[in-house]
Amino acid sequence: MDVEESLPRSRALGPDQVFSDIVDTLVEQTCADVVWLQYMARSGKVYFLQSDDVFDSPPLEWPLSACRSALDGERPVYRTNYDVSRIMPTKSPLFFASLVCNPLELHRGRVVVSVGWFDHHAVTPRDRRIIELCTKLGGAALEHAARDDEVRQSHHLTIRSLLRALEMRDSGTIAHSRRVTTYTLLLAEVMGVDPGLYDEFGLGAALHDVGKIAIPDSILRKPGPLTQTEYGLIQQHPVIGYDMLRCALASHPIALEMVRHHHERYDGAGYPAKLAGPAIPFAARLLALADAFDGMTNVRPYKRALSIEHAREEVLAHRGTQFCPECVDAFLNIDTLTLEAVRRGALDRSRIQRKSL
Repeated sequence: MDVEESLPRSRALGPDQVFSDIVDTLVEQTCADVVWLQYMARSGKVYFLQSDDVFDSPPLEWPLSACRSALDGERPVYRTNYDVSRIMPTKSPLFFASLVCNPLELHRGRVVVSVGWFDHHAVTPRDRRIIELCTKLGGAALEHAARDDEVRQSHHLTIRSLLRALEMRDSGTIAHSRRVTTYTLLLAEVMGVDPGLYDEFGLGAALHDVGKIAIPDSILRKPGPLTQTEYGLIQQHPVIGYDMLRCALASHPIALEMVRHHHERYDGAGYPAKLAGPAIPFAARLLALADAFDGMTNVRPYKRALSIEHAREEVLAHRGTQFCPECVDAFLNIDTLTLEAVRRGALDRSRIQRKSL
């Protein structure tokens, strides 16, 4: 079999699957016993995958390791009779009769693929070619994963910063966001939403009220009914939130739609765009119901809280007018005990931290 034909084809696979294919290729083509792959991002963070659970920590973190020598020297390192246990902690004594560590400089970091044999192995030019190709493929997969991780971390910091600012205006915001996010994800699950979209649905739900940062305290905390002018200002918060987030969340269009349209009504009487029926983005329809239900079941400055059962009756009463009929039917399939657990904070599927916000 040609070397390149033996390598995994898809670059859309996750790093774990790519690494599994790399291990299979190296074991089959070079008779390797242990394979490990490490990616060091520009930040210094190390992403580490190993075919057998033999290392307690990434070898790149140990200056005397062969992996680190390869990375620092920017060239492959070959070792014979290599007693790894004398250099770094391992799960058990670890000795390679032959070892190759192959480094590669990438766009945003550096990768090292290491291949070890327990018995002496003469590394051939063909072996080197296979290892070089596997290094390129594994490096690309881990670099992509590292970039995704950085994006997630950036979004997490964005969420924390914005929610912290909003909480300073309204102390109940964090708890409200957690509950609304959990209701939204429960509803998404009942409606058969692809689990791969849960993170984005959760992101939109968590940030749905961020535009209220621009609304004066005299309106947000007003204990009585709002005037027409005050209500008009409140109605601007979805658009304000969307404008605040559209650059940071440009790669998350569903979350942005949720922020912008979570106050639309199924009958077209909502805001800000007066969308109706299926014209309202699907995720925004879920969020609209979750947001309204949480508002019904918790005390607000201008009203008392309804019981879970009474709020369920209100949701049903507004089926097809305020709320999407399919969303209502799905929501009513969530049992009362689950809804009550969310209201109390005992069930929380959001990723919003309870402290340090």
